[in-house]
Amino acid sequence: MKGWCSIVVFVSLLLVSACATTAADCPQAGQAMPDLQLATPEDEVQRGYLGLAAGQSFRLSDLKAEILVIEIFSMYCPYCQREAPNVNRFHELVTRDSKAAERIRIFGIGVSNSSYEVKVFQNQYAIKFPLIPDPDLAVHDQVGSVRTPHFFVLKRAADGTRQVIYSESGGFGRADAFLQLILEKAGQAAGAKP
Repeated sequence: MKGWCSIVVFVSLLLVSACATTAADCPQAGQAMPDLQLATPEDEVQRGYLGLAAGQSFRLSDLKAEILVIEIFSMYCPYCQREAPNVNRFHELVTRDSKAAERIRIFGIGVSNSSYEVKVFQNQYAIKFPLIPDPDLAVHDQVGSVRTPHFFVLKRAADGTRQVIYSESGGFGRADAFLQLILEKAGQAAGAKP
């Protein structure tokens, strides 16, 4: 029993630090995002949503969408759990707006989460967009070990790279206001007036 208590305390401390750590190397607005290599979703519908064929992995540069919204989360993070309904509302707003749905793709990256843990989170919070595991923290390290939840919004540049147009930890507020902000920032990044 004493051993289990030590394990529970250790895991709890690890999770609290994952939710509270700030990142000095986090890509910020105006910077390029590394061309992350991610596990391809097993689910055919999720692969179709991202425009991917079956395979073991893909890179951000493989995605054709103009705008990517990436949530860095952990299934154990209470802030991520609390934000899940709001992120679902945001996804629903995007899918209902035909113009936004053509331009935007949303997915999450579960830091220190296995495929099983990501599926549990997806099922528990009825998440309709892809969630990708990052069990060894390789992706998390590449984005500056951000605290969770963290939202990146990326715009495809003319050369195919991804430019960060939004990078913030914590919740994003109202889903409709966040969508409007993204569309305005994407317009600015493309040289258009908001």
